[in-house]
Amino acid sequence: DTPLNKFASNDPLKGWKGQVYEGGMRVPAWVNWKGRLGSGLCDLPMHAVDWLPTLAPISGYEIDDGMSFDGIDVWPLITGEDDNPSERILYWVWGKGRETERVALRKGSWKLLRDGAEGEWELYNLDSDPNELMDLAKKRPDLIQSLKFTLEEEISKDAS
Repeated sequence: DTPLNKFASNDPLKGWKGQVYEGGMRVPAWVNWKGRLGSGLCDLPMHAVDWLPTLAPISGYEIDDGMSFDGIDVWPLITGEDDNPSERILYWVWGKGRETERVALRKGSWKLLRDGAEGEWELYNLDSDPNELMDLAKKRPDLIQSLKFTLEEEISKDAS
C-alpha cells in the first residue's frame, strides 16, 4: 500500500542528489558513436572531470604537454579495451567548513563518507554493499584512518 514514485527515486540506492551516498552520486551516462563504438556496458566509476581528457584526443583536439587534468581518459574503459583499470581514487567535498559539509572518498571498492561536519565517519564496501546498508566503520577503524589520510593527501594536491 506504499505509493512508489520511480521518477524521483534513487531506489534501491541510499540518499538523494546533493548527498554523498550512492543515490546522490551515481549518474548514468550514455555514449553513442555510430561506427566507432558498439553496444556495451561499463559500470566502473567515472567522474565529470573525466570528460575533457576523454573526448579531447578522440575528437582531434591536441592537448599541450603542459596541460594537466584532474580527470583521466576513460575511453579504453568505455570501449572495453581496458577491463582491468588500476585502482582509482575519487573524492568529493561539498560545503567545506559549514555545518552541512559533506565529504566522501572512494578508493577501489571502499567508500568513506561523512554527511555533515559533525557527523560520524561511515565506511562501505561498494562491491558487496552497493546500497550502503552495512556501515563497517566500527569494524575497520584501521581502514578509516588510512582512508582519511588518503583523503587529506588528495585534498592537499588540489590546494597547491
